[in-house]
Amino acid sequence: MKKIISLLTVALMAVCFAGCTKDTATLRGLIEQENSKCPMNLGSAGEVLSIGYDDENRLVQITVHVNDDTRDLESIREDTQLACRICALTLPGKKAREFMREIVDTGSDVEITYRSRNSDKSVVAVLSHSDLGDYVDNQQDTVDDSLDEVDSAVKAMQGSIPYEIDEGITITSLTKKGNNVIINCTLDEDICEIQNFRMISDDVKNGFRGNYKDPDMQKLIRALGPTGRGLVINFTGSASGQTIDIFFTPAELF
Repeated sequence: MKKIISLLTVALMAVCFAGCTKDTATLRGLIEQENSKCPMNLGSAGEVLSIGYDDENRLVQITVHVNDDTRDLESIREDTQLACRICALTLPGKKAREFMREIVDTGSDVEITYRSRNSDKSVVAVLSHSDLGDYVDNQQDTVDDSLDEVDSAVKAMQGSIPYEIDEGITITSLTKKGNNVIINCTLDEDICEIQNFRMISDDVKNGFRGNYKDPDMQKLIRALGPTGRGLVINFTGSASGQTIDIFFTPAELF
């Protein structure tokens, strides 16, 4: 009798689990859509080569190229926060939160294969849906706070426009559009022609990330990453009228 009751209990738990676990159709749809865009640049976090789903094992499978010249692959594999961030950065903005929530609600785990850019080495990290659930819950508070910080920094900078952020670079307008904040600047071509400026875009990025000490700019950059929003800097030459855009992905701002 006890054995029969035990079997019935196990069967009932299995039915309840199946009933509480969400269907994977939405998750698979999101994954198929994003896989068609691969490879996807994640900035300093690497590059997503592919993303798929093993329905039988409820397993999201992501393959990422990483730079392992400063960190070895084993330490990357053990970095749970990095794995969660890669899940968050695979899709933009609100879609990222929907993606992660679908993973959690379907009881799926995540398997990330990290491939070295510098060799043929690779490692596999497994992220449980409970780990991801904790991250999503904690991250939502961070996102809400960061959205407020983004709005605050944008308003502060808009109130000071126009102003020179560096010699020959004047911010003329700043707007939010879609998933990006767009900063429009005039470049004094008596100091640097825009064609030469184009060739030093990496130095320009580093300048906006850390060398320009404007507190509102730094506040904006710190706040953007967790929200899944990017930054676009548009430069217009004062003499030529030519323009260039420099893009920061959310991963590069995180």
